[in-house]
Amino acid sequence: MALTLDRINPAAALSGTTPSTTTVSSTLGTSTSVASAFADQFVKQQAALIYNRYSAADRVFIHQGITDRAQTLERAARDLFSRNDGDSVFQKREVVSSDSTAVTGTSELLTTPFTFGIEVSQLAQAQKVISDDLSDAGDSFSDGTQSFSLVVEGTTFSMSIDVGASDSNADVLSALADEFNDQASSGVYAEVVSDADAGTSRLKLTAHDTGTPSEFTLSGSILSGINLEETTSADTDAGTGGLLVSAQNATYTVDAGSETTSESNTISLFDDSVELTLAETTDGVAVTVEVQADTGEIEEALTTFVNAYNDALGFALALPSEATTTYAVELSTAVSPFLNQLEAIGVERASTGRLSIDSTKLAAAFGDGRLTNSIAAITGPAGIATATEIASRNLLDAGSAFLTHPTSKVETRALLDVNAFQNIGMIVDLLG
Repeated sequence: MALTLDRINPAAALSGTTPSTTTVSSTLGTSTSVASAFADQFVKQQAALIYNRYSAADRVFIHQGITDRAQTLERAARDLFSRNDGDSVFQKREVVSSDSTAVTGTSELLTTPFTFGIEVSQLAQAQKVISDDLSDAGDSFSDGTQSFSLVVEGTTFSMSIDVGASDSNADVLSALADEFNDQASSGVYAEVVSDADAGTSRLKLTAHDTGTPSEFTLSGSILSGINLEETTSADTDAGTGGLLVSAQNATYTVDAGSETTSESNTISLFDDSVELTLAETTDGVAVTVEVQADTGEIEEALTTFVNAYNDALGFALALPSEATTTYAVELSTAVSPFLNQLEAIGVERASTGRLSIDSTKLAAAFGDGRLTNSIAAITGPAGIATATEIASRNLLDAGSAFLTHPTSKVETRALLDVNAFQNIGMIVDLLG
């Protein structure tokens, strides 16, 4: 009589199924009972499981592999948790503009998604003035101490430089720029703009801040002599100094309301829950602005979680180990109750147990920010993130004892199962 047994599951032979793993055959004589044959084969198979499949190197590889993946999945799951500190990707918001060249923005956490329109009629500007175009090697300035002043928001900054007989125009312009920049609290920045090919330079002054409050005026003969104090108009294209850009405020309307002004092109709206940056005027056309869930960050976090889940599940299922198989079952069990909610946001489970993300469906689902049931299914106290984190933590806390010390575990299991298979053998004997 020939009896074929599955190496991992001997009961498969009795059920008539064809084992997918390596099998062991034994010819049984008339004097050998089926029960003793079962027991003998089972013990040999358990020994093979330990000594052939689980060498010391194998045990280290399995233990490290499953531990690393459990830790990675645990971290990915924790990143999806809902938090009171506002650090959950599901609490973040993004601002989407119909014209991102004109208007961009950000939003506070947990802002209720909504849409509004904004029309920008004028941008805020910082004042800029520039001097006449001077030959670098020329001598256009009077020798001696030259005094001048700068007035910003009612505050006067008095300055002076010493002009030597041998100083060139380039030397004097550089000295002027240094003197202006030494007055850091004035909020005005000076620079020498040079044309190396032409051998000419100009002194340019720019307010740090936009808006009319940052407007400045200049006085002093050394400045008026090069048209630097002119703040009304000038033919600067012809090399004549004067006003380049006047100080002005931004003007805009929200949802066709009354016109509002701002010293800055960065404005705060709706009790500071939304901050916009104005970059261009909109020529009388309102730009549509949507505040919505940050689907990009949500997808990134979910992708990290899904990849970690698939990696842990695949590694566990590929190993001939009770510990890893149990872990794989726990992971699968954690996902099963939430399949409907997952599908609603574009996360699907294949027949292999692996998860995947439909980016288009995900973006559409979270666009309105109202999928609280789906969010709870992922981040809530009984959600997927929590369940997978607990399964991973349990495995890590247990130290994967079956993997680190498998011999004693399997020998104990073998002794228990031998009795069970002897009973099965007795039944077969009786039926025979």
